[in-house]
Amino acid sequence: MDPNCVSDDTVKRLPGTLKSIRIHQLAFLFRVATSVLQQSSVNGHYLADSVGNGKTIAMLALFVLKRIVQLNRDHIDSHPELHLSEGQRERGDRCPLGDSFGIQCLCEPGNPLAEYEAHMARGFDLQVVTRQLEAAWCDEYQAYVDTIINDTSNPLYGEPVLHGYVIDTDRGLLAMRETSPALTFKDLHIKVRYKPTNRQYVTVNPGEKLLYFDQYVSKSSAAASSPWSGPSVKVWVKEKGSNPKQHHVIPRALVSPSSISIDEYHQCDGRNNKFNEAIRAICTRTQPCSQPRPWVFFQSGTPFQKGATDLCASHEIIQCDVAKSRLFDEAMKEVSRQQRQGIHDDEDNETAAVIMQAVRHISPWVTARAPGSPILAGSRLSRQLPPYLRTCLNFKTPQQRQAAYHGHVEQARNEIAAAMSASAAGGLWPLLSVNQDFPWRADAVNRDLSNEDDSLYFRHVEDYTGNDPMFAKLETIIRDASQGVVNHRNTRHSDSRPFHVLLYAAFPATAAASYAFLKTKCSRFAEPVLASSNLTPPKRVELIQHMSDRARVLERDGIPKSIVLVTTFGAMGTGSNQLVFCNVMVKFGEPWLATETEQAIGRLQREGQLRQVHVLDFFRDDNDAETLIRERNRIRDRILSNKRLSGNRLLPNLPLS
Repeated sequence: MDPNCVSDDTVKRLPGTLKSIRIHQLAFLFRVATSVLQQSSVNGHYLADSVGNGKTIAMLALFVLKRIVQLNRDHIDSHPELHLSEGQRERGDRCPLGDSFGIQCLCEPGNPLAEYEAHMARGFDLQVVTRQLEAAWCDEYQAYVDTIINDTSNPLYGEPVLHGYVIDTDRGLLAMRETSPALTFKDLHIKVRYKPTNRQYVTVNPGEKLLYFDQYVSKSSAAASSPWSGPSVKVWVKEKGSNPKQHHVIPRALVSPSSISIDEYHQCDGRNNKFNEAIRAICTRTQPCSQPRPWVFFQSGTPFQKGATDLCASHEIIQCDVAKSRLFDEAMKEVSRQQRQGIHDDEDNETAAVIMQAVRHISPWVTARAPGSPILAGSRLSRQLPPYLRTCLNFKTPQQRQAAYHGHVEQARNEIAAAMSASAAGGLWPLLSVNQDFPWRADAVNRDLSNEDDSLYFRHVEDYTGNDPMFAKLETIIRDASQGVVNHRNTRHSDSRPFHVLLYAAFPATAAASYAFLKTKCSRFAEPVLASSNLTPPKRVELIQHMSDRARVLERDGIPKSIVLVTTFGAMGTGSNQLVFCNVMVKFGEPWLATETEQAIGRLQREGQLRQVHVLDFFRDDNDAETLIRERNRIRDRILSNKRLSGNRLLPNLPLS
């Protein structure tokens, strides 16, 4: 691709795909392919583009690119007479086949794809997603990846592109397309024999339980020569003062993928997370046939949950150089120290130096961009959507409930103090179990709402909403939305069609209360729907499709009603990418992490959204717990979004250079 012809409107369709990708997605492929020339000790990348900017398609494009590159290498090995000779390469000639492969041919000198191909193992790619994301990934795969290379001018014409499978715990591997061959788990297994050696000593910390063979290997006195996996293994453990006892330990997965990619990686918190432990074990094993270790890719629009040290676990997995890994950890810890100090001076030079040092460590292996971010020299990621509008609405607890509220707070403080002093057991549980009849936990809420005629939430709507200005304001907002109106402070936004609303609550009880209120008080101009955490992924997809279809009917027939989807951050805060029929987000309560709000907004503010997005943030400023969480989230975010460093922020405006 000619750099002089590149702009933010540039698109390209890779061989074996069904649609084009945009320039920032191409730039991601370029960064990954050239990273081996810059940092050969790093085997992986973190794609942290802002929510709704096409990370799924970019990752699928990377899988396709690797396949095309390896097919190109096979073609060179099978038909060397059609490619450059050694002498022609020394002269810097172009391949006789030109650009017919759809990429620069690997036989050409100076092609970074050749180095990238040499560092990539052959084998399957493993994409890890949560169960609720599975259907969306399958849809994206089938919409983007073709079955074969259909370009007759391509030397690879007729070659299969990729075969996609879904892991089903009961039925094994399920092919996404009928054209893919049937496979079982055994077809992917690497067969390894375990040869017992002399006695090996393992030191185990008190109370530590070792369940997996790899855990013994990592602690063994002969770990370097131990196999990385094998069949069921018997291990004898001798504790001090007792005879050896036999333990049956579970071998880790008998697979050696070419690459591993994890979506919504921000949910894999900490080094000791099971996903991180499993991936480290797979990557650090002796690979079969001496092939390269798997590359690991992480995806999340919100990589920072608590601070810069959140990146340490992912960097440790892909960084092969232990010394560099330690340097990275120290740099991230220094950022966290600055964060904890609560810097008040935006011009603080020490803070700027710490941030810039962290950027230098992060930039080579993290791609994190938002609209307006640099992509390539002279080009920036275009804003395909207008920025969303956000308004905070402050409320106080109704006067008649303030005494009871403060009494609960004081009782909670006493319970916590008693628990911490060890004078009583149970912590907050005695307080929360005083009224066992009123459902507040997720399972109890779901049971209560399963029969609305006998639901405590529906029977007591007047009790918890009467004279409360917050619910009165919610009613006004929904009524206005049904008329195609949203008010932001003194600005009125109007449309000829109704606005549809996505209401996020911090807790299941809050969601239930809001749903009961809307259905009881607002049914003339609203159609509320509740999406709880116990909704299965297929049912979730079915529900969203039904609401989307219903929204189109309301707009087509000119019916002044708003669809209101009520849910929680935990139930539908990530992964649901088909909610763009909603245009207004109401936030009821502060989630535990600020990034949960950003993820939730990304359900609406993403590709496919055709109208302005409005975010209305409800906040009780006399709620001590919510105030505390909001302030903590603000402090955490301060260093990572420092205005003075807006040109070099860690997120989301990280430069590529």
